[in-house]
Amino acid sequence: MSVFYTPIIPVSAITELKVYLNLYLFSVFMISVRGSNLPDS
Repeated sequence: MSVFYTPIIPVSAITELKVYLNLYLFSVFMISVRGSNLPDS
């Protein structure tokens, strides 16, 4: 059981990290774009 279960953990963790990293980079990119488009008040 552990032989088949061990490789599943890193793969799912890596895919989750990739998804969270993409969301984080996308949110940071959108915030930077919005901040640069806002006029100085």
